[in-house]
Amino acid sequence: MWGIEGGQVELRAESVSPRDVGRKVARMPRKYMEILGVSYGDFVEVEGPRSSAILQVRPAYPEDEGTNVIRIDGYTREFLGVAIGDYVTVRRVKIVKGTRVVLAPVDFRIEPNEAFTNYVKERLLNKAVKKGEVVFINLPYYAEPFRFVVKIAEPAQVVYIEYDTRVD
Repeated sequence: MWGIEGGQVELRAESVSPRDVGRKVARMPRKYMEILGVSYGDFVEVEGPRSSAILQVRPAYPEDEGTNVIRIDGYTREFLGVAIGDYVTVRRVKIVKGTRVVLAPVDFRIEPNEAFTNYVKERLLNKAVKKGEVVFINLPYYAEPFRFVVKIAEPAQVVYIEYDTRVD
């Protein structure tokens, strides 16, 4: 079941280090992790004026402890409709394992084969997706990531992807 599990906090969006780009993670100070009741690897919903995204929690960088900063990548900020320095709402969510997820390319055409589908699935393992959300997949030899929209997420609107989740 997908649902809000407690309170919410308002945090200031900042950029992530290059290693976190495209990984669907949110880095926040431990103080706010405690307020929300989340630990490393749990999921939170981050909401901006345009949309919301489900991200996996990571502790803040040492220099961010004691601040009200949440670090999210540019792809997520774009999807949420926020810029660096804008505030977002962060909530703890509980989600279920997906049985089936259907993705559709946003701005390109492709005839997927099993190898391509498996590659995309591997990039999304242990990540949460929400119906209607745009996910970014980096492909070798391409400078920009490919964008896919989540058309179907079963059994709920928000699920996390595991090895036995069917991804089409």
